[in-house]
Amino acid sequence: MEGGQFGPALRGARFSSRWSKNAAELLKYVSSRMPPNGGGSLSDSDYAGLVAMILKTNGAAGAGESAQSPSPPASAGEEAADRPASSPFEDATYTREVTARQKRLAQISTVTAQLLRAPPADDWLSWRRTQDASGFSPLRQINKSTVSGLRLKWAWSLKPGRNEIAPIVHDGVMFVNSASDVEALDAASGALLWRYRRDIAPEYRGPLNMVQRSLAIFGRNLYVATADRHLVALDVGSGSVVWDAEVVAPSESAGAILSAGPLAADGVLVQGVSLGPACPGGCYIVGIDAYTGKMIWRFDTIAKAGGPETDSWNGAPPAARSGAAVWTTPSYDPQLGAVYVGTGNTYDISLLLRSNPEAAGSNADALFTNSTLALDSKTGRLLWYHQHFAREVWDLDEAFERTLLTLPGLPPRRLMVSVGKVGILDALDRDNGRYVFSIDLGWNDLVTSIDPRSGRRTVNPAKLPSSNPVEVCPSVQGARNWMATAYDPLTHILYLPMQDVCMEFNWNDTAAAATAKMEMAWTMKPRPGSDGRYGVLEAVDLTTRKPLWIRRTREVPLSSLLATAGGLLFAGSSDRTFRAYDARTGNVLWETRLNSSANATPVTFSVAGKQYVAIVAGGGGSHEAESEGLTPEFAPSAAATTVWVFGL
Repeated sequence: MEGGQFGPALRGARFSSRWSKNAAELLKYVSSRMPPNGGGSLSDSDYAGLVAMILKTNGAAGAGESAQSPSPPASAGEEAADRPASSPFEDATYTREVTARQKRLAQISTVTAQLLRAPPADDWLSWRRTQDASGFSPLRQINKSTVSGLRLKWAWSLKPGRNEIAPIVHDGVMFVNSASDVEALDAASGALLWRYRRDIAPEYRGPLNMVQRSLAIFGRNLYVATADRHLVALDVGSGSVVWDAEVVAPSESAGAILSAGPLAADGVLVQGVSLGPACPGGCYIVGIDAYTGKMIWRFDTIAKAGGPETDSWNGAPPAARSGAAVWTTPSYDPQLGAVYVGTGNTYDISLLLRSNPEAAGSNADALFTNSTLALDSKTGRLLWYHQHFAREVWDLDEAFERTLLTLPGLPPRRLMVSVGKVGILDALDRDNGRYVFSIDLGWNDLVTSIDPRSGRRTVNPAKLPSSNPVEVCPSVQGARNWMATAYDPLTHILYLPMQDVCMEFNWNDTAAAATAKMEMAWTMKPRPGSDGRYGVLEAVDLTTRKPLWIRRTREVPLSSLLATAGGLLFAGSSDRTFRAYDARTGNVLWETRLNSSANATPVTFSVAGKQYVAIVAGGGGSHEAESEGLTPEFAPSAAATTVWVFGL
């Protein structure tokens, strides 16, 4: 309490003047920051008790009651609030720096719908830069000739948490979230401009809750999906809360999460709900007014209404169905006003595998699992759907990004392209959902044929789950997983991060297993005859539908891909290495070793005419954890989540 070399006094006039009337603020500070590097590690009651004791020692009336009061989420000026009311070190240099940062924030321009449709080359305004989910940048200052000169420009430690992070960059400011902290950083220097901290209740601190893969920006707001299942609008200039909307009520879908941030579609925020086993009756997608936070529409991803798709669950009643989670931020075609959403699988595989004599007239396709849903952005009305993998019972879902592209021809073909875990590329007409073509990338032994008219897949019956182990390729980790592909619209080449691993799969066919959502069990194993090279980077020319190159490696890709007009492809892998490849050949042109695996989404941007490339490393994620066993020589590092920024 007396202070000393390692901390200030917690009693006396100076402390009392700052904190005695701000018990809730003190509790927020202590619980988020103390002990050093271990904020949040004590129970809520312990933190409240400590603060009450400190305030009582200082003679603050009602300290116990104040300290026990729930702490609201932190907002603007968090850094200023952390300092004493005045400091003798807040001199002219300090004032000049703070004024410069405030001026920088004040100069951030409004992000319009038109800006999101055609973002400036300098910015990275959406999860995949553009609303078509291409993951491509027109910047070319860093290119095949100059990339060898890339050097670290700055790094910044984020609050430790689960990774899979994709920053947003606008007007020279980087916005990034980690473990329920959202920070605005000067994108050229790494200086902190503001920080938003959110107090997360213990029941929402699970590892899956703490993965929020992306942010959205629109108008003067930054939109953040939170671990406690809210959508929050923050002022881009200050970090203050503009509105806070509950997406999933505590009484509904107790374990559901918001794993990916929203899509900003002409004033509507489209947000999906994920973690299929926790969605009794199915997951859903909502449309929220970007200006007010009010919910406009909701679309349930399990077919429930009348129509043929209703009778696709082998006779199971709607309440017994679950799944069709939305794990990834949707794509958007502003010309059509259409949002493209990918859905996941069901974990209630017994419903689809068991014989049901009473299910006359029903099938076991399980709509709308493993599907693309095209929705009207303003109303949530279903425009069309396509199920990529009917009756999928191996956790090999199709829940990843939907890339919107146009291939040359007479007329040009406006397509939506997606690749699920099984490693089959499907191309659909994005205007009407008609099936166009598929490319089996060759990493599965499950699908024996694809109908050339409908795209429906035929499965080897010997691979159907049973109580005895069934060998299936790929494993549940997929030939590809959440890490996004990249598409170069100049060359029409799609780049894919993949891995080549198989599994032994079991169906736990018991009522107890079904109740506990534990019907699936698997053991990962190498493909028969494997040479131990489990990582795959593949470039596919969509005009010829043939591979341009395939790069096999021991390490597996753990990041999304980034393609640039400089002829480069950036990717991070399980050996902690971040690399730049020649996009035409797959040859490595530059690489650097990071503090941990870069299991995140790289971005590139430009400030004052200088191009930078950024990636977040550390923190881990479920895919990284599952992949660690493939290459035990790459020991995982501590969960030090860090933004790395490189430039020439």
